[in-house]
Amino acid sequence: MAEDAGNNQNVDPRSTPSGPSAPNITLDQARVLALHTADADRSGISRAYRRSPLVFAIEYEEESETHFLVTIRFQPEGEFGGATGLEEISIGKDGVVESRRILRQPIQDKTGLPILPIVGSFLGAGALAIIIVILVAVGAFDSDDGGQGVAVAATSTPEPTPSEPTQIPTSTPAAVVVENPTATPEDAPPPAPTPTLATAPTLAPTLAPTPATAPTSTPLPEDTPTPEPTATAVVPPTPTPAPSPTPIPVPTATPVPTATPVPTATPIPAPTSTPTPVPSPTPIGGNLRTGNPSAIAVDSENRWLFTVDAVNHRVQRFDSSGQRINSWGSLGAGDDQLRRPSNIAINVDDGWLYVSDAGNNRIIRFNTRGQFLNSWGGGGAATGLFDGPGQLIYDTVNKWVYVIDQGNNRVQTYNSRGEFLRSWGQEGAGTRQFRQPADIGYDQNAGWLYIVDTGNDRIQMVNVKGNYMAMKGSTGSEDDQFNNPTALAVDAVNSCVYVVDQGNHRIKKYNNRLRFLLSWGTKGDADGQFQTPGDIAVDPEGDWIYVLDKGNRRVQRFGTKGEFSRAWGVQGDGDGEFQAPGTITVDDSGFIYVGDIDSQRVQKFDDRGNLQWESLTAVP
Repeated sequence: MAEDAGNNQNVDPRSTPSGPSAPNITLDQARVLALHTADADRSGISRAYRRSPLVFAIEYEEESETHFLVTIRFQPEGEFGGATGLEEISIGKDGVVESRRILRQPIQDKTGLPILPIVGSFLGAGALAIIIVILVAVGAFDSDDGGQGVAVAATSTPEPTPSEPTQIPTSTPAAVVVENPTATPEDAPPPAPTPTLATAPTLAPTLAPTPATAPTSTPLPEDTPTPEPTATAVVPPTPTPAPSPTPIPVPTATPVPTATPVPTATPIPAPTSTPTPVPSPTPIGGNLRTGNPSAIAVDSENRWLFTVDAVNHRVQRFDSSGQRINSWGSLGAGDDQLRRPSNIAINVDDGWLYVSDAGNNRIIRFNTRGQFLNSWGGGGAATGLFDGPGQLIYDTVNKWVYVIDQGNNRVQTYNSRGEFLRSWGQEGAGTRQFRQPADIGYDQNAGWLYIVDTGNDRIQMVNVKGNYMAMKGSTGSEDDQFNNPTALAVDAVNSCVYVVDQGNHRIKKYNNRLRFLLSWGTKGDADGQFQTPGDIAVDPEGDWIYVLDKGNRRVQRFGTKGEFSRAWGVQGDGDGEFQAPGTITVDDSGFIYVGDIDSQRVQKFDDRGNLQWESLTAVP
């Protein structure tokens, strides 16, 4: 396994045993290691939160014979009205972090309005106005009275100190800082917004009302933290201290200083075309042991299988019997290097592969033998740039590539060579707006695209040019509602769409115009029940639907009306068993491929669940 000191392997050496005789770590040690890893390396967290003060806590944990699977929740410090982020970290019993996966980024309250700061501003302005009226009424400003006037501190706008970003303290100062909510979406950290420091007036004891408690504002998801103002506030005689936010407790974790975020890769403004020669492939005997397969793509014409290994930063090619033909990639930002690749798509007609190089915020085009052809993208929010590119698909009809730009909440379209065509979407809850889009599917017969809008608990349909067509869903458990939808599969044969409603532990079926047809499944481990279903695929004839029942570590097969047909798989490392299945796909011949992150392999089954490949030895 390749080391990634800057991304996936930031592990405190005091907590990580080394050497062949190192003893197994305990569950408590795994918790501490997971919390430390999540905080020390934030490169997978959205740019909007990456440099902000965050609170980490244990959400879920489970233990197998060889691994701990720990889910960490994280959110900005202070009051946060939205959904917390989730990261899944797999740790070997030897204390080695095997894999990491962001399940969900933090999602602000869907109202999108910083209510507390606004109310606090109005209350402060109203209180000041009342005080001035009282003073005028009693003649406080009349010089003939001989009384001592009241000095009111003027509002000053301090310039921020040009220094490295620092973590904002948890205690709230007496002065109320009103932040500028406009973030500059650029690749380099934008200039910090200029805060306005409103100081409270100094009043005579008989006239001063009890100061209002300064509300704690909910941090906005900005690219850079706000530096502390350098102006000195005039403090009231008897201020009421502002309540400090109560952070989410972190079980047994020792506080660890926040690591310096990994710099975003330098944007590549235009596709380059300098092929890198690759040595002749050397077939390797054995089974399909792939490292950590985060995505799978099948070339049915040439009978090749491609896997993306996000931990070892590489792509591997296998033949139809599971023998590895060749692999390419290493950690870095060069032409033939990758950093946490997340997905892959195939252009069979031209013999090209498109890889989402998430850590470098770009898409790389290779030929099917692994030769570099060109790349495009770079970190940022401008047109053609990315903030964590995720799922991507190839449109064989128009010869276009659609890429989910998850951090920028949009979809971008390119021609087959990587030339930019268009983009659509922004953060929000309106039409053609998204919050953490997770998956995309294409109905080539109708020419429609379907996007899983996870943060808004809905599905959106657009045409290939991004024009809005329909939308379905809201938060809940009714027929037309979702709770954290994660994936979909398009059945172009029967003109329908199947959606994984993970939080409700069910599958939902719509026609291709998003009219609800039926749903099936409840939480459990019986036939037809699910435990956090993760992925879904449809066979090429449209006869069978295969659901990856992640929590129960099995695959279930259903008919088109949701009727249960069969299931296979249990927890384990044996043939046909799973530890942490993460992805499923079906080739043109109806064979099923399941990627298992913890077991570091892909297994191939026929349509009845019979294993076609055995797992024997790992491929380095």
